[in-house]
Amino acid sequence: MPQLLRALLLSLALPGCAATFVDVRVKPGEEKTQWAHFYVLGAVGEAEVDVRDHCPTARAHAVWVGEDVFTLAVSVVTLGIYTPRKVAITCEKPR
Repeated sequence: MPQLLRALLLSLALPGCAATFVDVRVKPGEEKTQWAHFYVLGAVGEAEVDVRDHCPTARAHAVWVGEDVFTLAVSVVTLGIYTPRKVAITCEKPR
């Protein structure tokens, strides 16, 4: 039984990494961030982010989705039940 417990703890300590990055050819401006909500080690849930809600020009320079220190800490504390992802949007620089 101790080996099973060790294996379970090790699997929770080594979560999988997933990140998405989209780079659009416009000049970078202000960065906006938000959390996308997922559950059960990221297997349940979906997120839809509209750049028009975050950027005044409705254009983004870059969009990044992944984990950071804070979302990873929340995932560990909740034992993977709640596993948020950080969404970072770098808006186009206004003219």
